[in-house]
This record gives sequence, structure tokens and C-alpha cells, in this order.
Amino acid sequence: HNPTDSLTLSVSLEGVDVSEASYSWRYPGNQVNESGTQLDDSNTMGTTSDTINILPQAIPRSGSLTVECKVSLSGGAQGLAIIQVPLHRPPICTLSNGKCLKIGKQTRIFPQIAFSADAEGFSSSIEGQLLSYEFGYVENGVYKVSQPLASRSSYTFIASKGPQEYTAYVCAQDTRGSRTCSTSTFKLLENSDFSAEEAEYMLRELGFGNLLSTGDEDAVYQGMSRLTATLRATAGSTDTGDAQVLNALSALNDTLTRGVHGFSKGLYTATNAITRESELRGFYPSPQAANLASEATVQGLALIEKSTKGVDMITAGRALGSIAGGAYGIRRRGLLAVTPEERETAGRLSYVVKVIGGQLVQQVKPGTTLVADGDGVTMAAARNSIRSMAGRNIDFASSASNGLRPGVVFPDSSLTEWCKSKDSCDLQDFITPVMAYYSSASAHTAVTAGWPNVVEAQTGLTDVTDFAVVSGILEAQLDNRADEP
Repeated sequence: HNPTDSLTLSVSLEGVDVSEASYSWRYPGNQVNESGTQLDDSNTMGTTSDTINILPQAIPRSGSLTVECKVSLSGGAQGLAIIQVPLHRPPICTLSNGKCLKIGKQTRIFPQIAFSADAEGFSSSIEGQLLSYEFGYVENGVYKVSQPLASRSSYTFIASKGPQEYTAYVCAQDTRGSRTCSTSTFKLLENSDFSAEEAEYMLRELGFGNLLSTGDEDAVYQGMSRLTATLRATAGSTDTGDAQVLNALSALNDTLTRGVHGFSKGLYTATNAITRESELRGFYPSPQAANLASEATVQGLALIEKSTKGVDMITAGRALGSIAGGAYGIRRRGLLAVTPEERETAGRLSYVVKVIGGQLVQQVKPGTTLVADGDGVTMAAARNSIRSMAGRNIDFASSASNGLRPGVVFPDSSLTEWCKSKDSCDLQDFITPVMAYYSSASAHTAVTAGWPNVVEAQTGLTDVTDFAVVSGILEAQLDNRADEP
């Protein structure tokens, strides 16, 4: 286990009635303090649940971690489960200042918007093991990937948000998935002498046809970031800028089309494409541009579906935001009033929810909730045992809900009876609800227009506590299978 990640452990009992079982977890050497401040109990009940999530600060940096769990049954029988988890160290930054992200020139004046960076001084804890590198930005404490994992240890950051200070990061990751990150800053200064004529010239020089013809997909991504930065500098729409937005999105779709047919780097291509589209969002001059952006997102998700590696949740949120932007233009007055275009847009949203839902189910750990937060749509998955989930409000944070927390309550009796009625569920250690919150009902009604047997959730539950009513639509799909939503 990587000691910089949380560790989730669970006890499974077979052939006994677990409804009256009690649990007591113990950490020899008091590695987790008695107050429980080093436990994540957001979805579990501390040290008395069948599932426990130990936070990194309670885990030794190397060696092993021994954990015990005593289980007591209603008839007086008891059992003790002991597990010893081997720990391996993540890569380390060997430089004395601890800064392994080197940025060549940290201050530039617009329009010099490119900042070259290198990962230097990282070393694997296992001799001879190769490292991969991820680059991105830190915004409000959140690491947002810009270039996904690749063997290349250098990257060119483009100051696409205009003059300001940026915090950049690089993470070095070994073949076991353990990673160590380092940050640095750079600043883009305003240029009061920069003219509209210069901006127009920069826009004309972005030849996306030429970039596409090189066969280098990174050239297309860099061009899109430069376009975004230039558009921000002009602070307004121009004919040349609008035309280049369409050219950029067309080039992006062509790049992805090659990828879908096998000429791509899979998840690398998908992540870069969705990220660059999200940067350019807000400068679309027409519905045609928004449609091209949605097409690019769908093609990116097709690559994600094929990949054996999971997409990061920042990229997943960007994909949700891309599709939601087009879907919320729907104005449905009845089933017969839905146009073919609206059906296509709604179908795209349904597809994105399906793919991101599958990613959430694959990546969520027992006892935790994993969230992909996009503009207008937020998705979450929570994995728990029946015992831990029954009676709980599985809620999550959403930027689309005005600060409130949408969630789903699974009443004790209803959830237990539902699971007992399905043999495949009754034999499972965990079940995983996948939830999607839509801030606007317009997209939801079109997406669900053709769904058969839609059952509305019960209201008036008396055992609901700490549950906020939020304007919007909350869709929850409950499935006991561990490998798909």
C-alpha cells in the first residue's frame, strides 16, 4: 500500500446473521489516535463499523501496518481478524529545497505566454524503476491536471487565463501508482502597449490546419491554449477569433477521430482534448461551436471507455460541464415537441453520465464517496456495505447546488428488503449507488423522456436527518454489482 493514500479495510462475514454483529477495530501501537481524528468516518461509523478508512497521517511511511478487528455476534460468539499491510515508499524529491519542478523563466510579459518546465530530482524508492509525470495547475488547493501521466519529464505551461500568478505542479508516479508532487509558481504580466492589431495578427497566425497536418496532437493542444490566452487578452469577440474557435474545435475533433480509430495515446489524448475544450469554453460564437465541443467530448469519452486506466475526476467534471452546457439549451414542452437535435444533445448527456458513472464505480473505494463536479451536473458514487449504508444520507458537495449538499437516504428496512430480494445483492460485500445531480430540469426531462417505468422516490420519510432540499433534479441509480453502475 502507498502510505500517502487512505487505506480502506472491511470485514465480511459468511453463513451468519450480520444484522446484530458488532465490530471493534484496533491498531497495535496506537497508530491511530483514540479521538478518531485520523479516520475518515464520512460514510462509516468510526471504529465500530464493518468498514474503516484510515487517513494517510496515521500510516507509517514504510514497513507495514497491522490492524485488528474483533467481531461479536448476538449469541456471544466472537472472532478476531488480523491483517498486516505491507507499505512501500512513493518516489522522493532528492533536491535539498524539496522543489523538483523547475520553471525556466518564472516571469514573462504578454504576449510571451509559454513557460517551459522540467521535473528534476525525483527518484524511485525501487532502484531502476521508471517514473511517469503528470503536470497541471493548483487552483484553490485543488490539483487540476493539464497533461496526464506520460514518460516525458518536461512540459510547456501556457498562461491561458491571462495576466496573473499561476501555481503549477508536477507529480512523479511509479508503476505501483505511488506518487509524489512538487509545485512552483510563474507570473504573466500585463502589457499596456499590446494593441488590437497585434492580437488580430496572433489570431491569424494560429494555423490549426497546419498544426493538424504535422500529426503531432500536442501541437493542436498547445495551439488551443494559445488561442484561449489571446481571446482573453482581446476581451471581446472578433471575426478572426470566432473563425479560429471553429477551426480549433474542428482540428480537435479530427485529432480525436484518429484516436477513436486507433491512432492515439488513449487516455492521454482524451484528457488533453477535454481539458483544452474546457479552457476554450465561454468563447463559442455560435451553436455550431457548442455542437463541435460536445462532439469532441463524446469522442474523448469513447477513448476513456476503451482505456484500461481510470480518468481523473477533474477531467470527468470538465466532460460533464461540456455536455451540460449544450443540454441546458433544451426547452421541452412535451414528448412530441422534442426535435432531432434536442434528442441528440440529450443522448450525449445520457452517454456522458453512463461513462462517468462507470469510472466512478471503478475507482471509488469502500467506505468513501467519489465526486466528479461539472458546471451544471455533478456525479458521485459511494461504496459501502449494506450495514453501513442502511439508514444513512449519502450526500456530496456540488458546485451546481448553490452550496447545499444533494444526497440520497436509504431507509433501513427498504434497503435491506431490496437487497434480500436479489440473490446477487445478498451475496455481495458492497453495493455502490451512483448519483447525478442536475441543476436544471430541462436536460433531465429530455434525457429521461424515453425511459420505461420511471419510479419517483418516496417522500415524507420521518427518519431523514440533516438533509437539505435543493432546487434541481437528483437522479440515483442503485446497483449491487462491483464492476459497473
